[in-house]
Order: sequence, then C-alpha cells, then structure tokens
Amino acid sequence: MAETPSLLSYYRGAAFNPLGIDLSDPAKLAAHRAKREHLYQTLLGLPLGWLRGKEVLEVGPASGENALVFAMMGANLTLVEPNEHTRPRIEALFDHFGVRDRIRELSASTIDAFRCDRSFDLVVAEGFVDTLADRERAIARLCELASPGGVVSVTRHEAVGMLAEFVKKAVYARASASLAEEERLAVAESLFAEDYARIPASRGFRTWWKDNLDSPVVNEWLLWPFEEMLAAFHAGGCSYHASHPNYVERDTLRWYKDVPSAEERERAVLDGYVRRAASWVLAGPLFERDDAPIEARREVVSAFRAFVAALARWTRQPVAPAPSPDAIEGLDRRLGLQFAPRAASLVRELTALLATLDAGTRESIVEQYRASSTLRSVWGSHYHYVCFRREA
Repeated sequence: MAETPSLLSYYRGAAFNPLGIDLSDPAKLAAHRAKREHLYQTLLGLPLGWLRGKEVLEVGPASGENALVFAMMGANLTLVEPNEHTRPRIEALFDHFGVRDRIRELSASTIDAFRCDRSFDLVVAEGFVDTLADRERAIARLCELASPGGVVSVTRHEAVGMLAEFVKKAVYARASASLAEEERLAVAESLFAEDYARIPASRGFRTWWKDNLDSPVVNEWLLWPFEEMLAAFHAGGCSYHASHPNYVERDTLRWYKDVPSAEERERAVLDGYVRRAASWVLAGPLFERDDAPIEARREVVSAFRAFVAALARWTRQPVAPAPSPDAIEGLDRRLGLQFAPRAASLVRELTALLATLDAGTRESIVEQYRASSTLRSVWGSHYHYVCFRREA
C-alpha cells in the first residue's frame, strides 16, 4: 500500500463513534456486562473481581461502554481517547451510572503522545493497534505502560477468519459504487441487515456498516500476521497469556513442575495457532477430518491469507477482474483432504459470486449474493482478543 489510512482521522472526519452500545435500560446493561465478563473471565482467564482497586489503562475506549464494566468492578481507570466526538459520551455515561469517581484521568492524547508516571495492572487497546502505521512502536509503548506481571489485552484482525468479511465488503463495494452515503447504506441494508439481525451483536447495523463495509481503513493493512504481533510483544518483554479464540490447548497431563522453556512456549503458541486457523473460516470445521499434519495446515493458512489479502486489495478499487478463487477451490485436493459439506458449499457459492462481480450489474450482484445461503450465514472468526503478560 502506498499509504496507510488513519483510523482516528476517519472517525474524526465522520464525527463517528465506533462503539455506541445502547445501555438505555437495565436489561441492556446486564446483557452487555455479561458479554464482557464472559470474554474476560471465562475465555481469557482474567477474573474481573481481581480488578477492584487495581490500575487499568484503556487506550481508545471510544464512548466508554466497555470501560464502564471495569469501573463497575471497582477498577481505577485511566482512559486515553483522542477522538473529541466520543469523550463527552464517556463523561455522561459514567455520570449516569454513578461511577465517574473511578476515572483517574481522561486524556485526549494518542498512544504515542501519552505520558504517565504510573504503570498499570491491565492495559487494554481494542480495535485499532493493527490499523496503525507503526504497530511495533505502539506495542512497545503498551508493554512499557504495563506493570511487571501485568497484562496487556489487544485485538487483532485474523486474515483466515476474514474471508466472509471481505466477501461482504467486495459485494458491497461493487453494488454501491458511485452512490451517495445514504444510498450506500440502503444497499448494505438490502444485502446484510436481515442476516446481521440474527447474530448477537452489541452494535447497531449502521455502526457496523460505517466501521466495516464503508470504512477505507478496513483493507489489507489490517491483515498483520500473528507471528509478527507475537514477535513485537516478545521484544517489549511480554509473553502470550491467553486468547479468544484459544490458540493453545493447555497440556493437562503434563506435570506442573515440568516447566517448559520460553522457546517451547512460543512454539506451542505458534503451532497451536496454525492447527486451529482453518476452523476460523466458518467458525466450524473446514475439512471432514481434523488430523492433517502441521505442514498441510500451514499451507491452508498461506492460501487463505493470500486470497483474503487479494480480495481486500480489490475492494479498494473494485474493477474487473475479481481475484481468482483457484488457490482455495482446489486446496482440499492438493492436500489430500476433503472439505466439510458446508465448506464445499461456501467454495461453490464464492466461485459463482466472484464471476458475477466481474461481469454482473448491481442488480445481478445483489441477487447472486442473496441466493448464496451458505455465504450469507458465515461470519467467520476474524476479530481475536489476545492477552500478553509482562514479565516480572
């Protein structure tokens, strides 16, 4: 890419709040809190009761609905939010729920400019790290801000799991080309709103559309390989702690006194990532059998990464020809495996859809996508939460 778009500039220019979760009644607050507690406690292994009285830094909290849950658990919050369109919402939200006193500082800095003489038990940076031009520098700064033994929690966009996301973006790009904003939204609603309503999303459809389908920042730059992120955290003195989806199955049969070396732990994380990656395409099994050797699994990762990156590049300039799906279409045969029925259906529908993107009208593209029942039902597992622990 010639230039990396700035997520902050996009949000500011659009006066846009990327979070905007409705907490207008107790039931909605309880549902949101349950989701965040499930994420951190059950899936990432960080009991939120541990946060009482602890120092928490969240960089990029947007309008603060996620940070609110930390406040309700008794954490002392430092919030770094450079988007002037969302900071007033943070103050109003915390006032409304009577936890304004949990905010130690609300800073308008960016992560690069933020200065603080404290360190933090938990550092949270969701939704933006892999959009930055200098990701390694940002990660080094996050690690610096964590206390020894503290945790840094970030998100990442997983290329293998983003197949469905970029298929949607490709269809939208062709079907909404040259239209005004509200017309583009209407096209998106005609294509995706019915299916979006079926998933337990926290954000409304318009927010999702603006932050994904219509965003120039959602492009191939996001597809930062996990091994490069892991190396950046290691350079900052942090090691992998947990993730969702889980990259590593804990060896429950290994005696706890048999402590693996740092090299063994890193290899287990990277191999675990590769072994599980195929399941992220569908958020379910890609092949009939799950016994492929690690070398075959690496080829699966490489093939999907390459195709998704090509599709992502195409969405920025959606002109014919669309990327060929050949590398994916014949992947099972090359590896001596067999696609699961749902995966085989997805590949067939993808091939037909890409042909329509090449030569079809706006109407035929919409019709082809709406007839693609498997593609429509797939959202993939593309937005991953990863926690790293700073070495004591």
